[in-house]
Amino acid sequence: MDPLTLTILIALPGLLSAYKGEGRNRKMDDFMQWLKENNHTGFVEVMQNQVQLQSHIKDIIEGNHSDVMDSLKDIQVMMAEVLSNFKGFTWVKETAPEEFFSEQAIDIFKQFYENRLHSSTLCRTYDGAELNGIRTPKGREQNFLEDDLNYLVGAGLLRESDSKRGERVFYPTRVGESYYQKLSGQSE
Repeated sequence: MDPLTLTILIALPGLLSAYKGEGRNRKMDDFMQWLKENNHTGFVEVMQNQVQLQSHIKDIIEGNHSDVMDSLKDIQVMMAEVLSNFKGFTWVKETAPEEFFSEQAIDIFKQFYENRLHSSTLCRTYDGAELNGIRTPKGREQNFLEDDLNYLVGAGLLRESDSKRGERVFYPTRVGESYYQKLSGQSE
């Protein structure tokens, strides 16, 4: 793969998030015009020469807005996770922007470290799930508890294993502790 195409693939989730976030027209022509207006003409030139890439991007642009935005958020979190494993980029995990995570995920994360929990088990209840030692909201947000935990694990802020009974157990990580220190304004 040539360097310019690789650059496009790496930058594409951010560009699509910005474009879709503006609530723009869901047409490929409008996206191409938006790229030109925002000084991404190199991207336009490469995409015009790659019909298959254009087709895939068109499918994304015309897809369900909510689903696409969720996927783009997942991609950005995972890209930050991958990047942070390379020499010189370990700081990415420690400075991951809060906007990658829902308010509930940040709240769970903060409680985990504020309460100095050694571990927390995800327990099934009659109305969903809850984490031992952590106050979790009821109602609609509770439906996304496992999704939020997956984001936190994916970003390296928590670690996960299974108990002998098959329950999901979450643990603190060094990266999580460091990030918590930065969020709370404490020195390490």
